[in-house]
Amino acid sequence: MKIKSNQKASIALALMLSMSCVAPTVVPSFAAAGTEKGTITINSDQEVKYKGFKIFSGKVKPVEGDGGGASANISNLEWASQKIEDAVVAVINDEIGESGTKFAKDATGHYNAQAVATYLSTKITGTDQNTIVANDNLANKIAKAIKGLTKTTDVTPKETKNDLDPGYWLFVTDPDTIATGHKNATAPIFTVLGGGDVTINEKTSLPTIDKKVKGANGQWGLSRDSQVGQVVDYKLTGTVSKNIATYDKYSYSFEDQLPAGMDLVEDSVKVSIGGVDVTAKFTKEYTNRLLKLSIENLKAIDGVNADTNVLVEYKAKLNNDAVIGGTGNENTVKVVYSNDPHTNSKGESKPVTAKDYAFKLKLVKVDKDTNKPLKDAKFTIKVKNPANTETNGKYVQADGTLADTEYKFTSSDEGIVAVSGLEAGTYTITETDAPESYKVAEPIDFTISATYDGLNMTALNNTVSGDNVIAGLDTTDDRTMNAVDGSASDLTSGEVRVTLGDIKETDMPLTGQGGIMAGMALGGGIFLVSAAMYIRNKKQENC
Repeated sequence: MKIKSNQKASIALALMLSMSCVAPTVVPSFAAAGTEKGTITINSDQEVKYKGFKIFSGKVKPVEGDGGGASANISNLEWASQKIEDAVVAVINDEIGESGTKFAKDATGHYNAQAVATYLSTKITGTDQNTIVANDNLANKIAKAIKGLTKTTDVTPKETKNDLDPGYWLFVTDPDTIATGHKNATAPIFTVLGGGDVTINEKTSLPTIDKKVKGANGQWGLSRDSQVGQVVDYKLTGTVSKNIATYDKYSYSFEDQLPAGMDLVEDSVKVSIGGVDVTAKFTKEYTNRLLKLSIENLKAIDGVNADTNVLVEYKAKLNNDAVIGGTGNENTVKVVYSNDPHTNSKGESKPVTAKDYAFKLKLVKVDKDTNKPLKDAKFTIKVKNPANTETNGKYVQADGTLADTEYKFTSSDEGIVAVSGLEAGTYTITETDAPESYKVAEPIDFTISATYDGLNMTALNNTVSGDNVIAGLDTTDDRTMNAVDGSASDLTSGEVRVTLGDIKETDMPLTGQGGIMAGMALGGGIFLVSAAMYIRNKKQENC
């Protein structure tokens, strides 16, 4: 907490007011003039409110002559109320314990305010503007005890509160205003008001969550594309509140909602802090694709502090329910955390999403010249040059998964082969069996490429190489293959289209063929008759 004031602390309560802002900071702030009303502004970016409790009343006046500057002097200390008095002294007497001399009420039925203030100044030490006050600090215990009492005033962030009585005040976050949403209570604020303007920046921070998916290139980002059946790595990084030291217990949990098109690899889940595996200290639940990792008290783990990052790693696999193209398969996480040192209240971080995309192929088999669809053509589809080199050389199966063995797709009556669940990369289509009376086409390649703007896919492209093939659909009948503009791919559906033409085998007519065959037959007959007559004549001559 940073207190802006043009006054310096001095004289009575100077030591005590070293705790003027505690948990996480303890900073003095003194008013600037006489016993005038106090003015305070508390800066915060949260939509919260604060409760103000006056602890001591007193006279506040400036002290001149400190090197040209001015400081303040508070005197005539009096308890603000009986409830405040009893609460503060109860905490102090509990701290003193049975072996020490506890504070007792005097003849007026009150504890001596100045004596209590002096005691506090000797016990609350080692605090300054940048100090995080621990949960067992006396100042924090007093703040917790006072917080449950009837408030004196309300303060709205960034709005100046005027006309507050001079004295020593405590300000805490109103718990009703942090009951839901991404909010966090400030540490207790102790300050002197009276005769001047005090501006305070609340000292707290909101826990955050970061989510990344590992791309095929090994880089971590917000999005990627995958093959159905492919295992994908995810990484979650959560932070904690800066004033975690103020909490007795600090509850912390990850809630990661997987989409219908993704299955968790349950034995892959790992939690670590500072490189140390702490998975066993977290409770894991997985129901309705919601992965929940929770711990009742994060502070029970050695080394946890305000700078701690909690790392979660796990693997998930795209399945046949995966969304193709469009908005992708959204995987969203949030952290749920303790957000008030003095209650069991919990806040929720803003959710963070990563996406995994997949694509589909529409292959159309046609007569190259007439554009007529051809059925019963058979094909294999082989991965040639994917971003993920581990899948290179594998064959696409009917459900979009990959295997080492060939799978033959057959074109429908409309000449279509459709397969979903492809990732970006280059594939080779090989026609193994052509329709009757058609030649088998030469193998062709098609390449899927996608462009991402962080989380979202902004472009989907499809290119082809080979003979008698186009990227897109051909709806003409002009003895040429011409793709309709914009038909090569569709960003919304995630579909890429390829049209492959086959050439028909044709029997050419041969003129005169019938006469030649007849002449050959006649000539053969004459030869046989002549041979028979020659043999007979020879036999007669020999007789």
